[in-house]
Parts: sequence; C-alpha cells; structure tokens
Amino acid sequence: MNRSNLRYKLHERFDRPDKQLSPIDVVQILLMTLRHTDEDSIERSLFKCYSFISPVSRFFVGPIGYFKNLVQDTLYKYLLNHVDFRVLEIEVGERSSLVTVKVYDRDCEGHNFLFLLTLQEEECAGCWMVDLVEYQESNSDTYKLN
Repeated sequence: MNRSNLRYKLHERFDRPDKQLSPIDVVQILLMTLRHTDEDSIERSLFKCYSFISPVSRFFVGPIGYFKNLVQDTLYKYLLNHVDFRVLEIEVGERSSLVTVKVYDRDCEGHNFLFLLTLQEEECAGCWMVDLVEYQESNSDTYKLN
C-alpha cells in the first residue's frame, strides 16, 4: 500500500494511541474518524477521539459527555462530517509537534485547525497524544515551536 492511501486506512487499524503512530498519523486518524459521523456512529467516533487526548488535556476537558458537547456545539463542529482535509504544515520537535490542517465542511468551506501533540512519558508512554486543538482564522499567524 502506498503512503498516500495509508491515511485512509489508519483509522481502521488503530482505536487508541500506539507507539507506532507519528503525530501526523494521529491527526489523520482523528480526522478520518470524524469524517463520516452519523447518529449511529457519533458515540463510537467521539469515544475513539477522546482516547487520543492526553491525560492532562482530559483533566481540563472533563468526561466524555463534556467532550461530546464541546465538539458538537462549538467551532469543532466543522470537524464532524467534513468532506476532506489537507495538511498545511507540520512541525515536529523532540517532545511536541504542531500540525496545521484545513478541513473542508459539507459546503466545501475551508476551516483551519492547529493540533498540538506531545510525546507522553507516563500513561501511554512513547505515544503521541493531543494536548490542544484550536480553530484558527484562515489569515491568523501560525504558531511555532521553540
């Protein structure tokens, strides 16, 4: 299987963080999981995404019910049932990574999101997990790792 087709299959192979996954793999799994979300699959999809949130971020996000409301009722709703996405920028550091993507909603309008991922040291040691997902205005400055 060539690398370009891999992004469409990773979400079928991984349901939780794994040491084999790179930061971009994690982001692609999340986006492909949320791409086809209907009433029957939303619980399963959001639970899968929740499992990729770092323990520190889960502390602030709260239980899965709060996470579900957060995704469905805020700017994160553009991630649900999007038609496509494109990676704009990847910056990988030793312990943290930034991935900027443009997600195209059902109206084919683009929305930029920044994903901050960190390499875990305790729970899920050696796995990349999401610390932050931030909606960005299309013309906003890009964050940089120091």
